[in-house]
Amino acid sequence: NLINALFCDRQGRLWIGHDTGQITVHSGNGFSRVKLPANWSSQPIHCFGDDAQGNIWVLNSQWLLACIRPDGNVLLLPKTEDPIFNLNSAAADGVLRATTMDGHCYCVRPGGFTPDPDQPPFPNPGKRLLRSRAGGYWTINQTHLQRWIGKKRENDFGGVHWEDSIYVSMAEWRNRVVGGSFTKGLFFASLNGMSARLTAAEGLPDNSITTLFVDRDQTLWVGTRGGLAALWPKRVQVLGPHGNPSGRFRGRPRRQQP
Repeated sequence: NLINALFCDRQGRLWIGHDTGQITVHSGNGFSRVKLPANWSSQPIHCFGDDAQGNIWVLNSQWLLACIRPDGNVLLLPKTEDPIFNLNSAAADGVLRATTMDGHCYCVRPGGFTPDPDQPPFPNPGKRLLRSRAGGYWTINQTHLQRWIGKKRENDFGGVHWEDSIYVSMAEWRNRVVGGSFTKGLFFASLNGMSARLTAAEGLPDNSITTLFVDRDQTLWVGTRGGLAALWPKRVQVLGPHGNPSGRFRGRPRRQQP
């Protein structure tokens, strides 16, 4: 079935979320299916996260959040009034962050949610937030990209000229912010304010993106409805039945014009 989410935890295990709500984990000795409680929804898995205590966090497409404890027990957290959009494990303090549809940020622990003191000011509907590896948050409101450290705006990159304002997934990769769209491939915004786009014409298996993940070697993994691809700065490798079998871009990512 369709792979909706990929994640590599701090122990090096690969977690795979399926469109059926099932979860598979690869720990180096093969794949095994995670046993979930009977009341866990069968909706597609949206994303994963982890924390310094070894908990694995799972968010599904109904915005239900589950915590898989190191002993294998699964804790289901109450659904928030403001639906969670994304999970971020990049914080140096080891605490998982969750960002919501309305642009709020929370620290997530098995005991519940607390507001993130590093949250950028003035959250508003339509804003997407991504925790930065260097601290603080990237924010995208429609196509306006900024970087915040607490209440201070560090950078304002202005409009990045992305054609879609709704993204399935976001990631920070090699000093770029990457957005995966429903139908138009990948969009990139770099620190110098330039933006670019990568589609099936340049080697992706498909233009419909389901998940993005950056591993410890800074490889960008892209899940699409046509297969899985791995991206490096000048190379794409397709691991699926479709796409570019040569493992090289058919063309450079196209720069977006204002």
